Amino acid sequence: MVARTALKTPTAVAAFLIEHNGVFESLLDDLQQELTELCTARLQGERRRLTDRAYALNTVSTAIVRGAERKLGELRANLRLRASLLLQRRRSRLDSLTLSELSKTYLDRHAQRLTQYELKLEARNPERILSLGYALVYDGDGRIVKSVSGLMSGDDLSVRLQDGTVKTEIKKIIKK
Repeated sequence: MVARTALKTPTAVAAFLIEHNGVFESLLDDLQQELTELCTARLQGERRRLTDRAYALNTVSTAIVRGAERKLGELRANLRLRASLLLQRRRSRLDSLTLSELSKTYLDRHAQRLTQYELKLEARNPERILSLGYALVYDGDGRIVKSVSGLMSGDDLSVRLQDGTVKTEIKKIIKK
């Protein structure tokens, strides 16, 4: 730049550079100011846009919540009405039943329970257990023997099997 102009002395070159540097700094200051103003304006615009969207979102979400609350209220009312109608139908049906129908229902229910108890009792029947190959052992007094403790060699025992009873005498006791 200095070579193209007719600046002959270093002082003239320095003065030229200082002048052009001042112009350049002034231009940079102007550009910085303009950029700051543009950024500030853009930020304010975006802040307004976000505020507007937040308000719109709040309005929409409030409307959705109110709609859901309204729907929930309708569902509660519908549920109460259905429950009330069902209760009325059952009361009406119960009122229409005669005493004999009620007692038959009661007896049927208890007959089912009795059948269940009979099945449980049959499953625990000693005769059924004997048919599986097990035996019942009685001491000389007719009590069921549950343990070898209290027994002695020479004691008489009765062993009941599925098809009969065996009388036996203890020869030897072997404990676990």
